[in-house]
Amino acid sequence: MATLASSVELSLEQPFIRETQCNCKAGLGQCNHLIGLLYTLAHFAKMGYTSVPPTTSKMSLPQAWHVPSRALGVSPRTVSSVSVSKLKPPVTGAAPPKRQRSSEG
Repeated sequence: MATLASSVELSLEQPFIRETQCNCKAGLGQCNHLIGLLYTLAHFAKMGYTSVPPTTSKMSLPQAWHVPSRALGVSPRTVSSVSVSKLKPPVTGAAPPKRQRSSEG
């Protein structure tokens, strides 16, 4: 896998992006890699970081496979409030719809 090199030149006098460059296939300095870089820089500035924080490896974290995943918008409910319904099976033996061919000539 090729390494991407992205660069952004910002103006200190006013909020302005002077120049962007990326060596990806999309190129032209208008790719998603540069948008991701700008969002990351904005996040670091908002958090007050003065340097890039170190990444934490998965091996140094406690195991988490037993922790249930939390889906957004799903809240616990009582069993009596859950509705269970049967799906209608597809009609067997029915002919598929015919296709009409048209030719110009």
